[in-house]
Amino acid sequence: MLLGVDDLPAVHEKLLSSELSDRFADCWARCNKTSKNALFWALIRCLRWDMAAIAFPRLCVVGFSIAQSFLIGKLVSVLEQTDELSLYKSYGLVAATVIVFTGIAIFRASHEHLGYRATTML
Repeated sequence: MLLGVDDLPAVHEKLLSSELSDRFADCWARCNKTSKNALFWALIRCLRWDMAAIAFPRLCVVGFSIAQSFLIGKLVSVLEQTDELSLYKSYGLVAATVIVFTGIAIFRASHEHLGYRATTML
């Protein structure tokens, strides 16, 4: 056999059903079960920090995406110029491009990872 059960990595402790079951049981016990949407609010209380952790990488993606439009505008205006560009400006534009596109890639991956993880926890 090429791949066995022992070859697979362990499941993260926050994703274990026993851990989630205990957390949800505590939230459900403290919840007002007679109110409308009690199950929804119990889930929100149970997973609030896991869902809130998704917001920071998403805000970073939005920020880098806005910076990307300004960067591309600056690159186009620099490329339209006919005079010579200083070496430091060109290195600065290259570094800004690397930072913006790397930031978008890293934070988008983090956002998607945390989003899929929260969906799995539900």
